[in-house]
Amino acid sequence: MFAQHHSSYLLLLITVLISVGISASPPMIIDGERYKECSHLFECGSVKNITYPFWGEGRNKDCGLPGFELECRHDYPVMEIMSEDCRDLSIDQKSFTMNVVRMDFWGDACPEKFVNITIDQALFHYAPKPPAFYLNLSLFYNCPSPISSNHFTCTGNGIAVGDGYYATTPTWNNQTQSCKGHIVVPILQKSLEKLQNGLEPLSVVLRSGFDLKYKYDVLQHCFQCLLSGGQCGSNSSSNEFVCFRQPRFCPEQPQLRSERPPPLTSSSTEARRKTPGVVAEWLDLWNS
Repeated sequence: MFAQHHSSYLLLLITVLISVGISASPPMIIDGERYKECSHLFECGSVKNITYPFWGEGRNKDCGLPGFELECRHDYPVMEIMSEDCRDLSIDQKSFTMNVVRMDFWGDACPEKFVNITIDQALFHYAPKPPAFYLNLSLFYNCPSPISSNHFTCTGNGIAVGDGYYATTPTWNNQTQSCKGHIVVPILQKSLEKLQNGLEPLSVVLRSGFDLKYKYDVLQHCFQCLLSGGQCGSNSSSNEFVCFRQPRFCPEQPQLRSERPPPLTSSSTEARRKTPGVVAEWLDLWNS
Protein backbone atom coordinates (compact mmCIF):
# COMPACT_ATOMS: atom_id res chain seq x y z
CA MET A 1 0.00 0.00 0.00
CA PHE A 2 2.79 2.44 0.95
CA ALA A 3 4.79 1.57 -2.15
CA GLN A 4 1.78 2.33 -4.32
CA HIS A 5 1.23 5.72 -2.66
CA HIS A 6 4.98 6.43 -2.82
CA SER A 7 5.04 5.77 -6.56
CA SER A 8 1.99 7.97 -7.05
CA TYR A 9 3.66 10.86 -5.25
CA LEU A 10 6.87 10.42 -7.26
CA LEU A 11 4.95 10.46 -10.53
CA LEU A 12 3.08 13.53 -9.37
CA LEU A 13 6.28 15.35 -8.47
CA ILE A 14 7.94 14.46 -11.77
CA THR A 15 4.93 15.90 -13.61
CA VAL A 16 5.04 19.06 -11.51
CA LEU A 17 8.77 19.59 -11.89
CA ILE A 18 8.56 19.22 -15.66
CA SER A 19 5.54 21.51 -15.92
CA VAL A 20 7.00 24.28 -13.76
CA GLY A 21 10.29 24.06 -15.61
CA ILE A 22 8.76 24.70 -19.00
CA SER A 23 6.18 27.26 -17.86
CA ALA A 24 6.68 30.91 -17.13
CA SER A 25 7.68 31.86 -13.60
CA PRO A 26 4.79 33.04 -11.40
CA PRO A 27 4.32 36.83 -11.12
CA MET A 28 6.56 38.15 -8.34
CA ILE A 29 5.90 40.97 -5.89
CA ILE A 30 8.61 42.12 -3.48
CA ASP A 31 6.60 42.79 -0.31
CA GLY A 32 8.11 41.84 3.03
CA GLU A 33 4.90 42.55 4.97
CA ARG A 34 2.75 40.35 2.72
CA TYR A 35 5.44 37.67 2.75
CA LYS A 36 5.34 37.60 6.54
CA GLU A 37 1.53 37.57 6.69
CA CYS A 38 1.28 34.75 4.16
CA SER A 39 3.93 32.75 6.02
CA HIS A 40 1.44 32.54 8.89
CA LEU A 41 -0.47 29.24 8.82
CA PHE A 42 -4.15 29.07 9.71
CA GLU A 43 -4.81 26.96 12.79
CA CYS A 44 -8.08 26.41 14.61
CA GLY A 45 -8.75 23.46 16.90
CA SER A 46 -7.84 20.23 15.14
CA VAL A 47 -7.50 21.93 11.73
CA LYS A 48 -3.88 23.04 11.41
CA ASN A 49 -1.19 24.19 8.95
CA ILE A 50 -3.66 25.53 6.38
CA THR A 51 -2.22 27.68 3.60
CA TYR A 52 -3.15 29.12 0.20
CA PRO A 53 -5.85 29.43 -1.16
CA PHE A 54 -7.32 29.81 2.36
CA TRP A 55 -7.02 33.00 4.38
CA GLY A 56 -8.29 34.60 7.59
CA GLU A 57 -7.28 34.84 11.26
CA GLY A 58 -3.91 36.50 10.67
CA ARG A 59 -3.67 35.59 7.01
CA ASN A 60 -4.48 38.69 4.95
CA LYS A 61 -7.01 38.29 2.10
CA ASP A 62 -4.07 38.73 -0.29
CA CYS A 63 -2.79 35.39 1.04
CA GLY A 64 -5.75 33.52 -0.45
CA LEU A 65 -8.68 33.77 -2.82
CA PRO A 66 -12.28 35.01 -2.53
CA GLY A 67 -14.55 32.26 -1.29
CA PHE A 68 -11.84 30.67 0.88
CA GLU A 69 -11.99 32.80 4.02
CA LEU A 70 -11.86 30.85 7.29
CA GLU A 71 -12.99 32.14 10.68
CA CYS A 72 -12.12 30.43 13.95
CA ARG A 73 -15.15 30.17 16.23
CA HIS A 74 -14.86 28.39 19.56
CA ASP A 75 -11.98 26.22 18.33
CA TYR A 76 -13.49 25.20 15.00
CA PRO A 77 -13.16 26.80 11.55
CA VAL A 78 -16.20 28.23 9.81
CA MET A 79 -16.46 29.03 6.11
CA GLU A 80 -19.26 30.82 4.30
CA ILE A 81 -20.53 28.88 1.28
CA MET A 82 -23.11 30.69 -0.83
CA SER A 83 -24.23 32.84 2.15
CA GLU A 84 -24.55 29.83 4.51
CA ASP A 85 -22.12 29.27 7.38
CA CYS A 86 -20.51 25.83 7.29
CA ARG A 87 -18.25 24.20 9.83
CA ASP A 88 -15.05 22.74 8.37
CA LEU A 89 -14.53 19.38 10.05
CA SER A 90 -11.30 18.76 8.16
CA ILE A 91 -9.19 20.17 5.32
CA ASP A 92 -6.83 17.90 3.37
CA GLN A 93 -4.51 20.03 1.28
CA LYS A 94 -2.87 17.01 -0.33
CA SER A 95 -6.14 15.95 -1.98
CA PHE A 96 -7.66 19.47 -2.11
CA THR A 97 -10.76 18.31 -0.21
CA MET A 98 -12.60 19.46 2.88
CA ASN A 99 -15.40 17.97 4.96
CA VAL A 100 -18.10 20.51 5.84
CA VAL A 101 -21.43 20.55 7.62
CA ARG A 102 -24.09 23.23 7.81
CA MET A 103 -23.81 25.11 11.07
CA ASP A 104 -27.54 24.88 11.74
CA PHE A 105 -27.33 21.08 11.47
CA TRP A 106 -24.54 20.76 14.00
CA GLY A 107 -26.85 20.40 17.01
CA ASP A 108 -29.86 18.64 15.53
CA ALA A 109 -31.88 18.15 12.35
CA CYS A 110 -33.86 21.33 12.84
CA PRO A 111 -32.45 24.33 10.93
CA GLU A 112 -32.93 28.01 11.60
CA LYS A 113 -34.32 28.59 8.11
CA PHE A 114 -35.62 26.49 5.25
CA VAL A 115 -32.84 27.08 2.70
CA ASN A 116 -31.05 24.53 0.54
CA ILE A 117 -27.31 24.86 0.61
CA THR A 118 -25.76 25.19 -2.83
CA ILE A 119 -22.10 25.26 -3.79
CA ASP A 120 -20.29 27.62 -6.11
CA GLN A 121 -19.55 25.36 -9.08
CA ALA A 122 -16.65 27.62 -10.04
CA LEU A 123 -14.90 26.83 -6.74
CA PHE A 124 -16.08 23.40 -5.58
CA HIS A 125 -17.65 20.13 -6.53
CA TYR A 126 -18.78 17.19 -4.44
CA ALA A 127 -16.01 14.71 -3.76
CA PRO A 128 -17.38 11.22 -3.17
CA LYS A 129 -14.87 8.66 -1.98
CA PRO A 130 -15.11 5.48 -4.10
CA PRO A 131 -17.03 3.28 -3.77
CA ALA A 132 -19.19 5.70 -1.80
CA PHE A 133 -21.49 8.16 -3.51
CA TYR A 134 -23.94 10.84 -2.52
CA LEU A 135 -27.70 10.85 -2.31
CA ASN A 136 -30.02 13.75 -1.74
CA LEU A 137 -31.93 13.41 1.53
CA SER A 138 -35.20 15.37 1.60
CA LEU A 139 -36.25 16.77 4.97
CA PHE A 140 -39.85 17.89 5.51
CA TYR A 141 -40.82 20.14 8.40
CA ASN A 142 -43.98 21.23 10.21
CA CYS A 143 -46.13 18.62 8.50
CA PRO A 144 -49.81 18.53 9.58
CA SER A 145 -50.10 14.78 8.90
CA PRO A 146 -47.65 11.85 8.58
CA ILE A 147 -46.01 11.53 5.16
CA SER A 148 -43.69 8.59 5.90
CA SER A 149 -42.52 6.26 8.67
CA ASN A 150 -39.20 8.12 8.86
CA HIS A 151 -40.18 10.53 11.59
CA PHE A 152 -38.28 13.02 13.74
CA THR A 153 -39.37 15.84 16.04
CA CYS A 154 -38.25 19.44 16.29
CA THR A 155 -38.70 21.25 19.58
CA GLY A 156 -37.92 24.76 20.71
CA ASN A 157 -38.74 28.19 19.38
CA GLY A 158 -37.12 27.94 15.96
CA ILE A 159 -38.77 27.94 12.56
CA ALA A 160 -38.85 24.13 12.51
CA VAL A 161 -41.32 22.95 15.17
CA GLY A 162 -43.29 19.75 15.50
CA ASP A 163 -43.26 16.71 13.27
CA GLY A 164 -40.66 16.22 10.56
CA TYR A 165 -39.98 13.43 8.08
CA TYR A 166 -37.14 12.41 5.78
CA ALA A 167 -37.02 10.52 2.50
CA THR A 168 -34.54 9.86 -0.31
CA THR A 169 -37.21 9.54 -3.02
CA PRO A 170 -40.17 11.56 -1.77
CA THR A 171 -43.57 11.26 -3.39
CA TRP A 172 -44.88 14.69 -4.24
CA ASN A 173 -48.54 14.88 -3.34
CA ASN A 174 -50.93 16.96 -1.26
CA GLN A 175 -49.46 15.59 1.96
CA THR A 176 -45.85 16.51 1.23
CA GLN A 177 -46.88 19.85 -0.20
CA SER A 178 -48.78 20.63 2.98
CA CYS A 179 -45.54 20.64 5.00
CA LYS A 180 -44.33 24.14 5.83
CA GLY A 181 -40.68 23.54 5.01
CA HIS A 182 -38.51 21.36 2.78
CA ILE A 183 -34.71 21.08 2.56
CA VAL A 184 -32.47 18.84 0.44
CA VAL A 185 -29.18 17.74 2.02
CA PRO A 186 -26.37 15.70 0.35
CA ILE A 187 -25.34 12.64 2.36
CA LEU A 188 -23.11 9.64 1.69
CA GLN A 189 -24.68 6.32 0.80
CA LYS A 190 -22.96 4.69 3.79
CA SER A 191 -24.46 7.31 6.12
CA LEU A 192 -27.94 6.62 4.74
CA GLU A 193 -27.43 2.89 5.34
CA LYS A 194 -26.52 3.57 8.97
CA LEU A 195 -29.61 5.73 9.33
CA GLN A 196 -31.93 3.16 7.76
CA ASN A 197 -30.44 0.32 9.85
CA GLY A 198 -30.86 2.26 13.06
CA LEU A 199 -27.11 2.49 13.67
CA GLU A 200 -27.07 6.30 13.76
CA PRO A 201 -29.83 8.87 14.37
CA LEU A 202 -30.62 11.53 11.78
CA SER A 203 -28.82 14.26 13.75
CA VAL A 204 -25.53 12.29 13.71
CA VAL A 205 -25.84 11.52 9.98
CA LEU A 206 -26.34 15.20 9.18
CA ARG A 207 -23.46 16.17 11.46
CA SER A 208 -21.07 13.95 9.48
CA GLY A 209 -21.32 16.50 6.67
CA PHE A 210 -20.16 16.04 3.09
CA ASP A 211 -16.89 16.33 1.18
CA LEU A 212 -16.08 19.11 -1.24
CA LYS A 213 -13.11 19.24 -3.60
CA TYR A 214 -11.90 22.74 -4.28
CA LYS A 215 -10.91 23.39 -7.85
CA TYR A 216 -7.77 25.37 -7.13
CA ASP A 217 -4.73 23.16 -7.62
CA VAL A 218 -1.87 24.29 -5.38
CA LEU A 219 0.55 22.15 -7.39
CA GLN A 220 -0.24 24.00 -10.59
CA HIS A 221 -0.25 27.55 -9.27
CA CYS A 222 1.74 27.59 -6.05
CA PHE A 223 4.35 24.82 -5.98
CA GLN A 224 7.05 26.69 -7.88
CA CYS A 225 6.65 29.76 -5.68
CA LEU A 226 7.02 27.72 -2.47
CA LEU A 227 10.07 25.82 -3.67
CA SER A 228 11.80 29.06 -4.63
CA GLY A 229 11.31 30.45 -1.13
CA GLY A 230 8.30 32.67 -1.77
CA GLN A 231 4.80 32.69 -0.32
CA CYS A 232 1.67 32.18 -2.41
CA GLY A 233 -0.89 34.93 -2.63
CA SER A 234 -3.13 36.85 -4.98
CA ASN A 235 -3.57 40.31 -6.43
CA SER A 236 -6.38 41.89 -4.41
CA SER A 237 -7.75 43.74 -7.43
CA SER A 238 -7.56 41.01 -10.09
CA ASN A 239 -7.43 37.88 -7.85
CA GLU A 240 -4.66 36.56 -10.07
CA PHE A 241 -1.91 34.46 -8.49
CA VAL A 242 1.25 36.22 -7.29
CA CYS A 243 4.35 35.06 -5.44
CA PHE A 244 5.32 37.31 -2.53
CA ARG A 245 9.06 37.60 -1.94
CA GLN A 246 11.13 39.17 0.79
CA PRO A 247 13.07 42.32 -0.11
CA ARG A 248 16.50 41.61 -1.62
CA PHE A 249 15.58 37.91 -1.95
CA CYS A 250 16.58 36.70 -5.40
CA PRO A 251 16.44 32.90 -5.68
CA GLU A 252 17.67 31.12 -8.76
CA GLN A 253 15.04 30.19 -11.29
CA PRO A 254 14.02 26.51 -11.12
CA GLN A 255 15.73 24.38 -13.76
CA LEU A 256 14.04 21.69 -15.80
CA ARG A 257 15.17 18.33 -14.46
CA SER A 258 14.27 14.84 -15.51
CA GLU A 259 16.63 13.06 -13.11
CA ARG A 260 16.08 12.53 -9.40
CA PRO A 261 16.78 15.79 -7.53
CA PRO A 262 19.56 15.60 -4.91
CA PRO A 263 18.56 15.13 -1.26
CA LEU A 264 17.87 18.25 0.77
CA THR A 265 21.17 19.76 1.93
CA SER A 266 21.81 21.53 5.21
CA SER A 267 21.50 24.86 3.41
CA SER A 268 18.02 23.95 2.17
CA THR A 269 16.83 22.54 5.49
CA GLU A 270 15.93 26.00 6.78
CA ALA A 271 13.90 26.76 3.64
CA ARG A 272 12.13 23.42 4.02
CA ARG A 273 11.34 24.22 7.66
CA LYS A 274 9.45 27.30 6.50
CA THR A 275 7.68 25.41 3.74
CA PRO A 276 4.00 24.56 4.41
CA GLY A 277 3.50 21.01 5.64
CA VAL A 278 1.90 19.63 2.49
CA VAL A 279 4.90 20.55 0.32
CA ALA A 280 7.35 19.37 2.97
CA GLU A 281 5.63 15.98 2.99
CA TRP A 282 6.02 15.71 -0.80
CA LEU A 283 9.72 16.54 -0.44
CA ASP A 284 10.13 13.93 2.31
CA LEU A 285 8.57 11.29 0.08
CA TRP A 286 10.76 12.29 -2.84
CA ASN A 287 13.98 12.01 -0.82
CA SER A 288 13.06 8.83 1.08
